[in-house]
Amino acid sequence: MDGDDIFVTADTLTDSSITMDLTLEDVRGGQGNKLLGRFAHTSTFSLTLTDALFNLEYLAASCGEELEKGGDVFMNESDVVSSGTGEITLRATAVPMRTGSAVYAYVVKADALDKNKRTRVAVTGDNKITGLEPNTAYCVRYMYTNASADKLVIPADFIPGTYYCFLTANLYSGDATNASTGTRVGEITIKVPRFMLNGTQELSMTATGAATTSIEGMALASGGSGCEDQGIYAEIVQVMFDERWYTDAQGLIIEDSLIEEEAASYQPTTPVVYAWYPNAKPKLISNTILAAQESDLEEDDKSKLVFSITPGTTGLQIDNSTGVISGTAAAGTATITVEAQMHDGTPIEGMDASATIILT
Repeated sequence: MDGDDIFVTADTLTDSSITMDLTLEDVRGGQGNKLLGRFAHTSTFSLTLTDALFNLEYLAASCGEELEKGGDVFMNESDVVSSGTGEITLRATAVPMRTGSAVYAYVVKADALDKNKRTRVAVTGDNKITGLEPNTAYCVRYMYTNASADKLVIPADFIPGTYYCFLTANLYSGDATNASTGTRVGEITIKVPRFMLNGTQELSMTATGAATTSIEGMALASGGSGCEDQGIYAEIVQVMFDERWYTDAQGLIIEDSLIEEEAASYQPTTPVVYAWYPNAKPKLISNTILAAQESDLEEDDKSKLVFSITPGTTGLQIDNSTGVISGTAAAGTATITVEAQMHDGTPIEGMDASATIILT
């Protein structure tokens, strides 16, 4: 992505690799110069994409330039027969081969044994070549402007472009003892917000191989992450098919699950609910969040949070969908409960939590 525009896409990559690197310095001291710790610095996150097919947009990205429409290319006309006066009218409008040059065409007789020995002939103002043998077939080559061509102008002082890069790959599951049982179970997406190319391109056109193009570069620090505003290189997102937010969750948590206040100073709030996982950070959830993140699911597969309250003498109420607490506070104890349910109201096992409000 170049800003909000799709700059280039590729579905024929032969190599898509990421490399994370870090330099560690030993911190030593004391008797024996023992190792006290290691200091990490000079982190890098690099990405290499190699496309089996030629892609001019890769070259444009490498030098930070945009493609232009319209470019000068060769026109080859075969077996063009000259008139009785030795003239040929060219099919396309000829242009100079190089800047400042006159306009020429290069001709050779169609029956010549060596087609490489062409004669240079000036093109007249009315787009003709003259002085040829009458009524003779020729092969004619000249330069013309093709309006639909893509042209890349590479400046001598080019600077590689910086883009937003997305890389998506499939995930497969298999039996360690039987590789043939592998099946597609998900996908992984790597997102690099600031990906600066290294500006290196090699277009190798050999007689025995196909020319490939590649994108190589490094991630630049982007934005902030968390309270310490450290900046990030990339995000790696894994999606497993047929799994939901509660598949690996161990339960729900209500933030500030015990509140003790004077009734006169209590301000009704909305419970903040998290799902917690043994191997990941707690996930903030609400019905608004679930509606957005499960928008691709069928209605029967969607989930929701349902809130309830046992108010005691507190005079508090709760909206069962949004969790908004209201009412005139009075002394007493209230218990807030939240439960995750399927769209049809079926409880999701283990996905519930409670909080206590004590008003004095």
